[in-house]
Amino acid sequence: CGEHGNVQIIEEFGTSTFEKDGTINLIWVNIGPTSDESSGIPSQETRMSTVDDNAVFTYVHQPGVFTYTITETFYGAEDAYLIGVGTGASNEPGAPNFQRQSGSLSGPKIIGKDNFLPALKKAYEEHKIADTPDWIWIKRGQAIPSCLSEQWGSCPTDEDWCLAMDPSCNESVYQEPAASLNGFGIALTTILVVEASSLSGDIYSSGILLPVNKKGTSYISQRSS
Repeated sequence: CGEHGNVQIIEEFGTSTFEKDGTINLIWVNIGPTSDESSGIPSQETRMSTVDDNAVFTYVHQPGVFTYTITETFYGAEDAYLIGVGTGASNEPGAPNFQRQSGSLSGPKIIGKDNFLPALKKAYEEHKIADTPDWIWIKRGQAIPSCLSEQWGSCPTDEDWCLAMDPSCNESVYQEPAASLNGFGIALTTILVVEASSLSGDIYSSGILLPVNKKGTSYISQRSS
């Protein structure tokens, strides 16, 4: 149906939560270019969480419409392949019955950008993907842009991250209660501090700062035509 192959990006951006349980909430999805093109806040709730060192669980839910779950895991010798299996149910407005859904995916695992970028470039060459400004970084072997869809779609702004409760720009809902000490507590604290000071000759405190980074993942698939 043509000389050149076609490429479609599914680019997802997600943020961690104050729960600190490894869950990532998707806040932005880009799909395109040209085919089924869309860019913006997803219409459904999507959460991702790690199951173990080699598996990720994804939960997608749009109230009153559908629910879908998928588990992706690495398998085989040295966990060299990725396989995913998903199931769900939908209830489109006006439809008399629920519809069951199922799907699967598989592919080889590519570790690190040093292996990923050459493999991606090879795929572009094999399928004769047309040169466009969107993909010039692949041809030149440059680093992956922080937002692949910037040329044809849109990328989440700082305000979008904050509205999605990104911990880096919001206050945690979990706050330590205000300290309250009675006279006995104050006296006991004073004695303990004096004892600690007399034994060590030095009083110090330490803290740990855990940075929270914005997370984004990009999935690139190609179709030859």
